[in-house]
Amino acid sequence: MNFSSYHIQPSLLSALEKEGYIEMTPIQEKSLPLALKGVSLLCKSATGSGKTHAFLIPLIETLDQNYSGIQKVILVPTAELVYQCANFLKNLKKHLDTFQVIALTTAEDRNFSLKNLKNAKEPTIVVSTPGRAKDLFLSEKRDFSMQVSTLVLDEADMLLESSYFEDVQVIYTLLHPRQVLVYTATMKEHEINRFAKYLKIPKIIECDDPFNTKNVVHQWIDIRHLDKKEALYRYLMEVKPYFAVVFMSSKKEIEKLDDFLNEKGVSTLLLSGNLDTRKRNAILKKLSYGEHPLLLASDVASRGIDFQDVSHVLSLDLPKDLDYYFHRAGRTGRNSKKGISVIFKDKDSIEMEKLQKKIHFQTFILKEDGLKEIKERKKPTKKRNENLQKEIHHQIRKIKSKTKTAQKKRIRVAIIKAEKAHKKKIIRENLKAKRNSSR
Repeated sequence: MNFSSYHIQPSLLSALEKEGYIEMTPIQEKSLPLALKGVSLLCKSATGSGKTHAFLIPLIETLDQNYSGIQKVILVPTAELVYQCANFLKNLKKHLDTFQVIALTTAEDRNFSLKNLKNAKEPTIVVSTPGRAKDLFLSEKRDFSMQVSTLVLDEADMLLESSYFEDVQVIYTLLHPRQVLVYTATMKEHEINRFAKYLKIPKIIECDDPFNTKNVVHQWIDIRHLDKKEALYRYLMEVKPYFAVVFMSSKKEIEKLDDFLNEKGVSTLLLSGNLDTRKRNAILKKLSYGEHPLLLASDVASRGIDFQDVSHVLSLDLPKDLDYYFHRAGRTGRNSKKGISVIFKDKDSIEMEKLQKKIHFQTFILKEDGLKEIKERKKPTKKRNENLQKEIHHQIRKIKSKTKTAQKKRIRVAIIKAEKAHKKKIIRENLKAKRNSSR
């Protein structure tokens, strides 16, 4: 279904088309009609399924052009997501020019924003982390207009964490929004119900399975005999991915990896929590221009950021919270494109076993002569079929005993006898088939 199916202003439809958004994704199709009517929603959908534009479109569409001031507030957990979400809005604004966007990530942003808000001549959408938003709304210099109709909480499972949620509560109480839109990829069922109840959200929409992104092929590579950094370098030299994102849980380890690859002559960009906002934004801008084929990132960068055209996601370790693996993998296979998510495995682990129960992995081993696929051995199927059941019934019908005890015993013996005979028959058939296939 196209966006034009809904009563969206022609200028916004034209802006969406110019930015390449014509057909709706399932989450957009399910949530847009209700969001446009002002209904509060909690939406759960797979990473890369189009959640951001599912809330940006109704926000822009429902702006009151007769009121100049803050009307919509979007809260996200990281500075990277503030940058990305604000850029999506600014890209649409280029074709519309009917609202202003305020992005808050630093103290400098706050001072600059206070000036812009004081002299606002357009409807305003604020994109911020919870801490910066609270600071803005509780500021002593708050001499700007504000009538917030919609509050958006994106990456809501992360905003539920104690380090964010206190600020979210303060903002929610302060703003009293008429509509609350909540979006998540991996929030647990009990958290969904608790969050919906607290925010008085009447409608919950669940779409897609975050563990089963159809566009992503999952692989793990056995590197037990290699150092991880060396294994990654060999993989990059052999596969030569178009645009790869490499993840590690530890900031220190990702920095060591950066040094190692640079010494090998590999050009990289490093995105971690240690960077200041200016450097972080510069890196994100470079990535938006497609300047570098290899990005090294800590798990913070896996949350919701839409890197364009990622062909490979490479995990050199598994995060403690396995949900983060799906956020990592979700950086590829976006917008109906295909992608590969690879885990470099140097030992067996409970976490890996858990993942293998949820998703199918192609398995490889990295050797000096290259990357080799390990084919799965098909287990012979147990042929407990109709022939066995017929044999059992045949044996039982022959039994005639005067006492029930004797009859039960003879039935048990008959069943065991039939099963043994059937098993021998199947073994003979399998051996015969194996001999024929080897000729």
